[in-house]
Amino acid sequence: MRFEIEAKELKNIINRASAVTTKKTALSFMTALEFSVGSNGKLHVNSTDIEQYSSISVTVANHEPGIAYVYVEDIAKAIANMNGMISVTLVKEDVISIKSSKKKTEINVSILSEKLGCPVVETVSTSSNDNGLAEVVKTAVSLVGKAQKAPYV
Repeated sequence: MRFEIEAKELKNIINRASAVTTKKTALSFMTALEFSVGSNGKLHVNSTDIEQYSSISVTVANHEPGIAYVYVEDIAKAIANMNGMISVTLVKEDVISIKSSKKKTEINVSILSEKLGCPVVETVSTSSNDNGLAEVVKTAVSLVGKAQKAPYV
């Protein structure tokens, strides 16, 4: 099961669906929501407290059909501070991954270098193909013995 949805919309769905769940119960399934994604791209979020039943349906993006049961408290905490599009994926039978789209941050290396008064070397810490470390060492070696004025004194 996988789907993408706006965080605000998912929070609203969870609030509406969890209104029917029993918060304090010996039956743990009574505090869970059923997330069901159909091949047509419809997400159904179902909940019950035996006396009442709630089903909320919305169309979602980038979906894969499937069903997952999620405790209200767990998913509410997981998405509390998320904004924008989020991706919900059933990774294993009992593991759900929830990821938020990240904001892209761009850094102007020449301006940063000018402001700091020293060379700035771009590198990627997650890539083994990046020669950033070699470039950092090369730049550091080239500066040995040269004085640097503190930019903000």
